Amino acid sequence: MKLFYTTNSPYARIARVAVIEAGIARSVEQIPALNRRDDNPVLDFSPVGRVPTLVADGMVITETRHVVEFIAAVSGCESLLGPRADNWTAIEQEGQILGFLDAVAFRVREDRRGELKSNELIDVEAKRCDRCLKYLDTEASGGKLSAFPVFRSVALASALDLMELHCFSPLWKTRFEALAAWFSEISSRVSMQETRPVLGMDKDRVINDNRI
Repeated sequence: MKLFYTTNSPYARIARVAVIEAGIARSVEQIPALNRRDDNPVLDFSPVGRVPTLVADGMVITETRHVVEFIAAVSGCESLLGPRADNWTAIEQEGQILGFLDAVAFRVREDRRGELKSNELIDVEAKRCDRCLKYLDTEASGGKLSAFPVFRSVALASALDLMELHCFSPLWKTRFEALAAWFSEISSRVSMQETRPVLGMDKDRVINDNRI
């Protein structure tokens, strides 16, 4: 199997964490993508060209959740799977988490536009992030956040790590102590340590990440 990724994409990170947690890292070749470039190796397999992209058994899987579902299927690691179709409470929470992840990713992307960035849009996303943090802290306080490494918990941890990396909410751990405690425990896992986003990476792996 081949998994295309960029270092700071939270979407690709979810797939990379899943590979490690499923115990199949040696069976998956992880290949850096060169997004927004004509020589992007992903384009040899998918016209979409984004990350994560998983190539396996003659198939090309591009949506993060589907990539994780495939990894769970081939590895037999059912703990990676998200909620069942009839588990509406879990589905509700997953939707809120993915919306939070999108808000963080949008802010990173908009900030990189330099003089062209919209401060109005950044403010909208900042407010969305803050609302999500309040909701997620309430979930954490009630013990309702899922155990790691379920899809939605990996997505949440990836969003929080990226938000912290870019200092979008410097005081969030003080304001949302239950959520911070949940995140602290998750962050110590090997899969999270080995896939951490890093500021100052090379241009191809960070600036050109079209999923951030």
